[in-house]
Amino acid sequence: MKNHKRIILKRNGVEESYNSKKIVESIWFAAQTVGGKDKKLATKLSNEVVTLLNKKYPNGEKIKSAEIGELIEKTLIERGHAKTSKTYILFRENKKHLTKDKKSLEVEDDIGLSYNTLYILKRRFLKQDKKGKTIETPLELLNRTAHFLSKAERTKKKQDLWYEKFMSIMKTFEFLPGTRTLANAGEESPQLANCFVWPVKDDINQIFEILYKSTLVKKHGGGCGYNFSKIRPEGDMVASTPDLAAGPIKMIEMYNLMTGLFRQKGRYESGNMAILNADHPDIFNFISAKQSDGYLSKTNI
Repeated sequence: MKNHKRIILKRNGVEESYNSKKIVESIWFAAQTVGGKDKKLATKLSNEVVTLLNKKYPNGEKIKSAEIGELIEKTLIERGHAKTSKTYILFRENKKHLTKDKKSLEVEDDIGLSYNTLYILKRRFLKQDKKGKTIETPLELLNRTAHFLSKAERTKKKQDLWYEKFMSIMKTFEFLPGTRTLANAGEESPQLANCFVWPVKDDINQIFEILYKSTLVKKHGGGCGYNFSKIRPEGDMVASTPDLAAGPIKMIEMYNLMTGLFRQKGRYESGNMAILNADHPDIFNFISAKQSDGYLSKTNI
């Protein structure tokens, strides 16, 4: 059987090239699970399965993956490998349940993803209509992202070239961009980066300017990091008035509160990273700030 002439039709409708090594791997995996140590035997059994496939499909027809599984089960049972066969059958049943569960998500899986991956994509990244119905498939998500990123090129020829390159590495999961790129590519005001770092000065105007700007970033799902080391310590003098300074911990509280108010399209919640240099007078209060459950829940320190 020549690999390049065979196409396997998976349960989810996705087609892939036939590879006899996968038959060896599946038998060997099942055998190892029950204590098997002879990989040569697994190879021999897989060759028998391949021979049966050759006889049944001599003209390069498409083969259903389920039928290959049935032939593996048949061969294992007939050759007296009951324990290995049982393990393999259980493995196949679990895969069937996952396929059925995926159908409950009401999302067309045109790539071949696990239930958990498809669930996360639906919740956070796939486009939805005004009624909350998912109107995008995983492959369409990658297509949207590749099209948008390739438009950075000036000529149509280069755009087409980079579109193909982006799609080729994303479809094989050789590379995927950050989550904000997947979610926001193609939006009118796209924010493609996940994380942002802001310098915080000891100036009331600048403190609220950064609070405003970083809140807009969080609205689009970005996370923000802040170094509060330039903020004067709690109880320090402000404009000749002693004991007036709020201190960095109170500032972090304010930023933390604003973070909890905005989510991207009601789905994606952002977060903060707060930094304080070790030589800051309030460093011990900072270190112990999160000892109480729920305090600064949107902020890592």
